[in-house]
Amino acid sequence: MDVIGEIEGLDAFMEELEEEVMEAMNAVGREAVEYAKKNGKTRVEVVTKANIIKTTDGKFLEHCHKVAE
Repeated sequence: MDVIGEIEGLDAFMEELEEEVMEAMNAVGREAVEYAKKNGKTRVEVVTKANIIKTTDGKFLEHCHKVAE
């Protein structure tokens, strides 16, 4: 495989991985909200480590806000 083919393969892999990560973020947010509702809680607190996963941190917070609405 040539370098261009490897890069295209990596791009496809990263897109697929991003989709799976987004699904997982939604699942975590939904579970947290459902747990709070079942246990009489009115708030869910989300804590992230932005300096570790810089590319997805903001997206995780956005997904949690959407799920909470």
